[in-house]
Amino acid sequence: MARRARGTRVVVDTSVLFSAVRSPRGFARDLLNAGIDGDVDLIISDVILVETTRNLNKKGTAAELAFFGDLVTFDAVRLVSHAPELVARVALSVEPKDAPIVAAAITAEASMLATYDRRHLLSRADEIKRLFDIAVMTPEAILSSLPNVD
Repeated sequence: MARRARGTRVVVDTSVLFSAVRSPRGFARDLLNAGIDGDVDLIISDVILVETTRNLNKKGTAAELAFFGDLVTFDAVRLVSHAPELVARVALSVEPKDAPIVAAAITAEASMLATYDRRHLLSRADEIKRLFDIAVMTPEAILSSLPNVD
């Protein structure tokens, strides 16, 4: 399904992944398609996997859940695990419920984190960039920053 990207690593949080799976249009799906095409390396953590699966079980269709499963199975998104100690360290600076997402980006050596979470992540983008060197951005902003990705 996907070929391994040779460049930008992007952790995709649940808000973006859920939107990308549920809608065939929009910037979240465009970012997902960029990952499928190998233009970016999309990464999720075990926490994002569980949370997205739970949300799709509640609000999605069987087809959407199967599509998400295929993304993981066929390596369109790469799964990383992070150390609990890292999550605890990140939680000193980031909302504790979002610390595993930032920890996943650190573990994956990602340069970007795609999210729609304005309250906890986008509002702290400058601090997260300063502390962890990770750009927290919407899918639209990420896509516009990438060379040759429509």
